[in-house]
Amino acid sequence: MRRSFAFELPEKAPVARSHTAVLHLALMLITRSDYRWIAYGEVSPEKAVRFVERMMEQYLVHLPSEALASRRKAGLPVTRLILAPHVEELPHYKDGVRRPVVPYLILSTKDLKGLNLYPIKSKKARPWGRRGRGNELRIFPHSRPDRDRGRGPSLAYTWRGKYVLGLRPRYSGKNADKPFVYTWFLTNWEFERWSVALTQAARDGDLRALRKLFAYLTEYPRFAGVRKDLKALIRAASKAFEPHRRRADGRRLTFPLPDELRELEPIRAVPIWNDPPRTLGDVLSEAQG
Repeated sequence: MRRSFAFELPEKAPVARSHTAVLHLALMLITRSDYRWIAYGEVSPEKAVRFVERMMEQYLVHLPSEALASRRKAGLPVTRLILAPHVEELPHYKDGVRRPVVPYLILSTKDLKGLNLYPIKSKKARPWGRRGRGNELRIFPHSRPDRDRGRGPSLAYTWRGKYVLGLRPRYSGKNADKPFVYTWFLTNWEFERWSVALTQAARDGDLRALRKLFAYLTEYPRFAGVRKDLKALIRAASKAFEPHRRRADGRRLTFPLPDELRELEPIRAVPIWNDPPRTLGDVLSEAQG
């Protein structure tokens, strides 16, 4: 669903129903429209209304779908603001202090001054691998901007420090001119955090800890990149658990992988909005209790 809800007041800005809906909406705008610039940001709840008001005044994020289509046809920039469904306490990226914030994504068809936008297709996202019959490269690595060691994490493409926008190869024969597709992966930090916890519990044969960790992982959205990362985490944990399957005392343990992670079904249709949509005003009211 690419429907755009117009609004007249900043506190009436529509809010996606979940974090998965935020990520799904961003992917739809990127892959099905011509949004080619992106920025992630966080704003304090006290400044959220004024922030949205500024986005309305300067970048017209409140316009209805018809007006956005007219601007696009006229060659004018079209900008979308995607707000998080909840106020969250997240660590500040400079000092690490946790603060209540409203995360958001900005997507635009053009680079705009004052927004610190980054091109969605990173220069680092170059094709690699074996060449096909037409001499085209068949394998594409996913771009993980948080992988730049020595310069600190680049947050242009991430969502809440957990997910990073990247590329995966397109496996079907359709759209041969676009051999890759955008998806969400776990950031390196998120991947390593789970890798350490899972492999340690697996080495210790701690079934209770493994069950608890796997229960958390079942809640992650099954975007193609996230599924790939989850499979890698499960493989590493299974390998670390191997000695406990054939213990010398004869008491063999069973790897406690739940069926949800054994199957790892891909994500299907994701509802974006409540009916009627929740608003920024709702989010701020809920945060105040």
